[in-house]
Amino acid sequence: MNTALISIALSVTLLSGPSNTPAWQNNYAQARESGSAQKKPLVIVFGSSNFLATNANSDVAKLLSQQFVCVFVDTASPSGKQLAENFELDGGVGLVVTDRDCLSQAFWHQGVMENDLVLRTLRKYSERDVVVTTTEVSTPAPSLRADQPAFQPAPIYDRRGRLIVYSNTFNSSFYSQGGTVQPATRTISSGNC
Repeated sequence: MNTALISIALSVTLLSGPSNTPAWQNNYAQARESGSAQKKPLVIVFGSSNFLATNANSDVAKLLSQQFVCVFVDTASPSGKQLAENFELDGGVGLVVTDRDCLSQAFWHQGVMENDLVLRTLRKYSERDVVVTTTEVSTPAPSLRADQPAFQPAPIYDRRGRLIVYSNTFNSSFYSQGGTVQPATRTISSGNC
């Protein structure tokens, strides 16, 4: 009788397939090693609460659980606050996605993200053939000042609002859907790990 119950329980477990609930890690260094070994990008959520774990829809949860190594960094702790500063998250809330080697930032967002933007981002960086050459920044650049003539092109700013490029030519490599793209990837170094 016990053998029959064990067989039924095992069958149900095997038929249900992989879990669609992401496993959230709290140790960034260990998660980075794990992601690098598995060739999976990290999804790093910064904040005093994990906005992605509590608000993720089923599609987001499925992608997170199957394609990424998930890390939550509690910015209420001193070490979490320091790590957020190392990733240049001024408000201590945001999301970073790495490349599959966990060496470069593929995506950077300050603040809480809506599920539709999270889903588009996860779909993009879950693709195995994606090569990260720039860090995508989803926060919009500040608009032109009122005293600037309307015919001038929009300046390009970094995340802290400092002017990066201001020229007469448009370079599409600086822009992406949903925000700006920095001209080079941000590497992940000992200063932000």
